[in-house]
Amino acid sequence: MSREYIQIQDFDLCQYNSFRIASNAKVVFFPYSTEGVRQLFLDLGDIKPVILGNGSNTIFSNDICTAPVIISSFLNKISFINNIISVGSGVSLSTLSWFALEKLRTGFEFLEDIPGSVGGALYMNAGTYNDCIGDKVHSALVYDYKARKILSIDKQQLSPFWGKRDSFFQHFPCFIISCQLEAYLTDSYEDILNRQLSIKQKRYLKQPRNYPSAGSVFKRPYVNGESYYVWKLIDEAGLRGYRIGDAQVSTKHPGFIVNVGNASGKNVVDLMNYCKKMIYQKYNIQLNEEWIIV
Repeated sequence: MSREYIQIQDFDLCQYNSFRIASNAKVVFFPYSTEGVRQLFLDLGDIKPVILGNGSNTIFSNDICTAPVIISSFLNKISFINNIISVGSGVSLSTLSWFALEKLRTGFEFLEDIPGSVGGALYMNAGTYNDCIGDKVHSALVYDYKARKILSIDKQQLSPFWGKRDSFFQHFPCFIISCQLEAYLTDSYEDILNRQLSIKQKRYLKQPRNYPSAGSVFKRPYVNGESYYVWKLIDEAGLRGYRIGDAQVSTKHPGFIVNVGNASGKNVVDLMNYCKKMIYQKYNIQLNEEWIIV
């Protein structure tokens, strides 16, 4: 039986993480079908892999990644039927948003400028202050690590776990192959497009785009029922522009850490931990990162 995945040895991951950190994987796999996912995990057995989509919230802390890496970018099919968008986990959120626009379906505008893939977005329940991708999900097709088979997870199973940067997938480890999104709401092409471009403009004005980053570093903390803006805590602690190696707290938006040159994974993680330490010392608030550290 031919394998429906690609295997590459000694693979440079720099272009597969949005921080552009130099790290080499001993082996990477690119499944390109549901059957390829099944074959790959059966071949891996009990070996735990690193999962990557666009790598937009993943930090490689070492120069060498010894664990096998699975990259979902070839799981990129997208279709629309009966008010449902079926989309592979490797599809970018920008592609999904523009696809919805072409079908005159609204509610996906907020995804256009989030630099991630559908699989990563589902895992993190990516979104904005007002919208999250979990609100759209009808069902998901996954490979269940424990059962070692392909399963369909319906909306009723998923719904109780959607939260701020939280999802079913963080509690029941599995590989996300694809999902089905409800796309009932319609609007004019021009109105949807204007909302997309307005959201994009606002983000570009606020966020650092001149250097590689992995998005917001920390989740918004809640203490005694009160929420705090992380960027404001970091700014008031005097950390705007603070730098370790080529990793720097953004001067434009201190809720971001950026790579101003050739930051190593260690630089980034050390700076993140330094910010956590200083905020805890100054405000007695524990910050928790949104990133996945490998």
